[in-house]
Amino acid sequence: MPIPYRVVERLFKGTKRDKNGCWIPKLPRLKNGYSVLYWHDRSGVDRTLTAAHGMARVIYREGEPLNEFEVPHHTCRNRACVNPLHLVVLLDWDHRGVHKVLSRMSQRKAAA
Repeated sequence: MPIPYRVVERLFKGTKRDKNGCWIPKLPRLKNGYSVLYWHDRSGVDRTLTAAHGMARVIYREGEPLNEFEVPHHTCRNRACVNPLHLVVLLDWDHRGVHKVLSRMSQRKAAA
């Protein structure tokens, strides 16, 4: 389903930039820190829930949707961020590998 313009406006309206260049939207967040956006289709029947960072990446790719194997990855490590320059598309398998490496690095840092 294409993303309606009114929804794109909501995504970026009131977005704040932090000191790291992250764009933090004024949207609800899940417990895991990801910003989310709900919208209804024009009929008001179908409700869609979308991760805000995924939507930002699709917009940056000029509307080309991510396929079932692609996931947006935050290079800034801020799950609420919707800055398209902080989002890269990785294959799901690669994305999991990146997070395993980052987790190991954090554990080593904490142990030192």
